Amino acid sequence: MRITKGIAVAGAAAVGLVSLAGAPANAAWTKTFDLHGAHAYACKISHGKTATIRYRIDARHSATWVSGGIDVETAKGKILRSLDVRAKAHKKSKTRSIVVSKTAHLSTGIGDANGGMGGGIALSDIKRC
Repeated sequence: MRITKGIAVAGAAAVGLVSLAGAPANAAWTKTFDLHGAHAYACKISHGKTATIRYRIDARHSATWVSGGIDVETAKGKILRSLDVRAKAHKKSKTRSIVVSKTAHLSTGIGDANGGMGGGIALSDIKRC
């Protein structure tokens, strides 16, 4: 009986450690856009003066491919760097990352064969992973 309780407690502790690891699937994702059944998500990890933004698309409920991404821009709108992600119909994209300064101007968007949408987003509006 004591051995069984010890194993149960150890197992529960191990499950707790796994859930604290912060895998992308369990992150606190911010939904940036919805389009024709697809959803674009982002989350951030802060590092001093920079942050890593993780980005993915869930097109499991979309009948067509979906692409999206994040642009890092100057204050005048010139694109400095981009992160592009694409998901096939009825699939999730891989999670991709980009490192940005905490003062960066960001824009994000999502599109498919029928059109798209996008706009600016503040780093403070993106939830922590």
